[in-house]
Amino acid sequence: MAQVGAPAPLGGSGGLDPADPWYASLGRGPALAIASSAVLLAWLATRDRSARLALALAPGVVLAAFCSPGSLRLLDDLTGAGSILWRMVWVLPVPAAVGLALTSPALLPRGAARSALLGALPAAALALLLVKGTPVWSAENGVSVGRPSWDVAEGDLAAAERLRSLSRPGDVVMAPEPVGGALAIIDIDVRAVNPRDRYVYDRRKKSFYATERLLLSRGAADGVAPEEMPALADALGVLDVDAACIRPVLAPGAVGRVLAESGFESAGADEQCVYYRLPR
Repeated sequence: MAQVGAPAPLGGSGGLDPADPWYASLGRGPALAIASSAVLLAWLATRDRSARLALALAPGVVLAAFCSPGSLRLLDDLTGAGSILWRMVWVLPVPAAVGLALTSPALLPRGAARSALLGALPAAALALLLVKGTPVWSAENGVSVGRPSWDVAEGDLAAAERLRSLSRPGDVVMAPEPVGGALAIIDIDVRAVNPRDRYVYDRRKKSFYATERLLLSRGAADGVAPEEMPALADALGVLDVDAACIRPVLAPGAVGRVLAESGFESAGADEQCVYYRLPR
């Protein structure tokens, strides 16, 4: 029921400051109070020694590794995974911890007090969330409710669908990054050379051909300079590209010429792209 995102000044969902992962994952207000209390105290709600140890150590490890000053920035420098590091708090078993905390009176001796607490604690937590929490579907939470749809631009989705229709399972396609991202969402058998820039930038292994991937997606979206044409042709071969989608304005220029010279044939066009395909 409660707001999950963490707006300023205490950090956003992608922040790398110490408090950001905690607020971004556990929310604010009643949600934060209930979740944090449960996570930190759930070890008291079980008699099993192994479970008690795990539940006591887990939040300490997460706080030390991901919420201590400078830790996320260091991990970002080492891995390049800054855009997802805030999600590391997700490893905490928050639902289980909340359930344990709310049923903890079951550890008390049988009696009227235990029975009363077993009903009162969950009811109080639910009432607090209902009164003070923000529903995840609320406009106050930055959400608008509508018909289910793909979380991508319609034009990019249409181009991705067209590319998929031109391709076979296992094919690799050249496309602007937004189209590649849409293709990665709707299909796992046809692969874009670059579905998301920031993940490609973070891959430093030579065998991943990050430079070639970025050149192909940039070329499909914005074109290349004449001196980059040989590198573009080489990238098509290195990554075994089978189909391509380039912005229409680029078809008469260097990118269109490289594709034609590399054996690609025109496979139609629309407002989003001119499409190419290697002969089968």
